[in-house]
Amino acid sequence: MVENKSLLNDAGFERSVLSGILNHGSNLFLDIEDIVEAKDFHYTINQKIFSIIKHLVHDKNIQKFDIPTLIAGATFINYDKFKDGEKESNYLEALFDTSPSQDNTKSIALCVYKLSLARQANKCLQSVSEEINKINGSEKIDDIIKKIEEPVLEFTGKLTKSNNEMTQICDGIEETLKAVSETPKDIVGLPTGFTNWDYCVGGGLRRGTIHVIGARP
Repeated sequence: MVENKSLLNDAGFERSVLSGILNHGSNLFLDIEDIVEAKDFHYTINQKIFSIIKHLVHDKNIQKFDIPTLIAGATFINYDKFKDGEKESNYLEALFDTSPSQDNTKSIALCVYKLSLARQANKCLQSVSEEINKINGSEKIDDIIKKIEEPVLEFTGKLTKSNNEMTQICDGIEETLKAVSETPKDIVGLPTGFTNWDYCVGGGLRRGTIHVIGARP
């Protein structure tokens, strides 16, 4: 595989993720699948291999991987480049030669996702730049703001994964419940009369806090 030295991708990271999955099996793949998708890989061959593994795990219930199984799975996505002597075949064999630990594989997968996110953000900002370069001075200020805001808000609105570290949703709940039970309070806050607002701020206004309400005109 020819490695592209362009920014916002790392061939080594992508190889390590695939090597970890292929050597540790389907359980690790299911964990990794919660972090990255095929489209998060920059290199086409890595996208194809990830898609093949996904097919084998979900459709064929394969738990352990080997080269013949992967080649058989490649026919499902009409990928026929794993022939003897082909560089893709040699690359596939090389993926089985190294095996990062499961924890390292998950950490590296998160790096792959972040790079994918950065590429998407870069593409979004390039489109914003192209629109800004079309401004001739006759536009309203609000229209100029929209040209900047709308693509960025649309991009960020599509994000469904954590942008930093992945944590369990229940982390810390035991300590929180214990603290609440040991230090009960009759009055959590002073109700404002606005039910939804009181709910969002934990029961109402509290001493020593500042609440700011604002909206665009």
